[in-house]
Amino acid sequence: MKLHPIAISVLLLLAGAQAQAADSFMEIINASGTRTTTAANKVLGAGQSMVIGSLRSVIDASQTAELQFDWVGGSTPVADYFTAFSRTLLSTGSGITASSGAVQPGLVDFSFGRNIGAAPVVTNMSNFDGTNANFGIVLNADRQSGYLLFEDARLGSDYDYDDMVLRFKLNVSTTAPVPEPSSVLLSLAGLGLLGGVVRRRQRRGNAA
Repeated sequence: MKLHPIAISVLLLLAGAQAQAADSFMEIINASGTRTTTAANKVLGAGQSMVIGSLRSVIDASQTAELQFDWVGGSTPVADYFTAFSRTLLSTGSGITASSGAVQPGLVDFSFGRNIGAAPVVTNMSNFDGTNANFGIVLNADRQSGYLLFEDARLGSDYDYDDMVLRFKLNVSTTAPVPEPSSVLLSLAGLGLLGGVVRRRQRRGNAA
């Protein structure tokens, strides 16, 4: 089947308008170790593998994103807390149980602490493996959701990572697409071919 020149031009234009699929996701950086939850973990249970590190967002230029944190559970008898986007969540589940806001590319600004009102004991930027209070990150296969598991280490030896457990989810919205250079060239080629067809038809009409 032979395609009409105008049909070819339309196909080229459509191809040129297609931008590559955007890719916004979460990743773990500064990874300094891995842990596995034990049977003592009363929220996610035993056998959950997690990474000690920092959580970073990678946001495509053609997208905007909101990062949401939801309280899942906690076992500590005191009010450990998590702060992000100017909201504070408690390990007891009382008060605000969700925190969300627009996220920019880079390290996510959040912190964990022991006892509400006290200074945070660990931030996302300072989360390193060791004997101090820290948290583990479980990143799901979709790279847009997972869990944060806080260990406040009050007892000094339990390290079950269930003092406070949060679920996070990156909610992405697509904005105006930014054409790739190859797409722009295809669009120009389509316009040029379409213009050539129109000019030939005009000359034929004048000759008649």
